[in-house]
Amino acid sequence: MVCSYIVNEICTMLDTYKGRDKILRTLCYSTKLVGGLTKNEDLAKKLLYVSKHLSETRTTLRLLDDLPMLKYSFEYGLGKEEDNCLMASVGVVTNIIDQVYYPLEKVAWLAEHKLISGIDTNKWDTASSICWVTSIYLSLIKTLRCLVHLRKHIEKIKNQNQRGTNASLEKLLIRQQFELITCIRLSLDFVHAVNYLPKGYLWSSQLKTWHIEICNKCTNITHLETGRIQISHYYLKASYCKLENSSLFRRSIEVYAKHASNLVVLCGYMLKRLSKVSTVYVATIYPQIIKKDNNPTVEQGLHDT
Repeated sequence: MVCSYIVNEICTMLDTYKGRDKILRTLCYSTKLVGGLTKNEDLAKKLLYVSKHLSETRTTLRLLDDLPMLKYSFEYGLGKEEDNCLMASVGVVTNIIDQVYYPLEKVAWLAEHKLISGIDTNKWDTASSICWVTSIYLSLIKTLRCLVHLRKHIEKIKNQNQRGTNASLEKLLIRQQFELITCIRLSLDFVHAVNYLPKGYLWSSQLKTWHIEICNKCTNITHLETGRIQISHYYLKASYCKLENSSLFRRSIEVYAKHASNLVVLCGYMLKRLSKVSTVYVATIYPQIIKKDNNPTVEQGLHDT
């Protein structure tokens, strides 16, 4: 029964483009992380080779995303379904930035594969990275606002104690957990994306390879978790009801909703400050990581989204 449930969830995920991309992303960063930590140089070389081709596969598939994105932008319109003009404006600007991102990525991809000449690949990569970071930041702001709004709405329903509110409350709790996980994912993505900006911006180019891979691994877990939430509502309700009874969990939501933007920036600076100490520590255990980081092959952020 359990095996059948797991197989059905995996097949449901593989039936969609986003589901396949999540699995490819997980495999890509898992092989890259293990390849960076293993002491077996031959195995590390093979795993990094597999990771590179999985990343290229995701990039190639993403070349077809501009039309679906355009369709979504037209459906979203001016954000009439949003609660206020500010959030509608944020949504419209985010869609415009996402739409601009895809042509930039296409030009960078064509130049990288020598299909067009006379193009400075670095400039196009930088432009696409700026779009990537800005889009993530705006999405994070929008999600945080939604999380705060949901929290207030849930408290209001709880205080009413009226019949027929249980179903509405359960739906809101499911939505709240989904938005919370999305906030965590976007925060991790933001830390990762800033690292690919030109050197000198925040913590760009300061994170080590293993820092990035651990961050990506955590992001992959949240990606799979949000997919699981969308697939299985029953399991989500059971797990969330246990968490909702914890005052610590409720307090964590409130603190994160109020200070998430500051936490993202603080996280980046902490990684930057701890970089030297952590490098010395890791060097004593995995010397080959430091050897690789001295001549890193930085994969452009637009290939990792």
